[in-house]
Amino acid sequence: MAASQDAIDLKRKQIHLQTRRAVEELQLRQAELQEAEAGVIQAEEEQKNSKLGFEQQLLTREKWGAARIALLQKRLELLARGFSFELALSELESVVGFRWPGRESLPIN
Repeated sequence: MAASQDAIDLKRKQIHLQTRRAVEELQLRQAELQEAEAGVIQAEEEQKNSKLGFEQQLLTREKWGAARIALLQKRLELLARGFSFELALSELESVVGFRWPGRESLPIN
């Protein structure tokens, strides 16, 4: 009886630790996702300004192209951060055995 109670207590502590780690990971990924979203907004503004500068012949085509490339890179980063967030959410769901209403899990086998 004592051994089984010790095993139950240990499992409870393990689940608590896994849950706390999963929540911390999700919070980190959410912050990274928000940072990436802000980066895209800034890159969109810079691209728009460089386009205007090019149209008014204040900037070269090369600088306008560099701004467009920077925007595409920020969008790719946003997609990667979104994927990391979804993985962290999936990990939390698997630890606690709960599915968030209105959210579909990733189709990973």
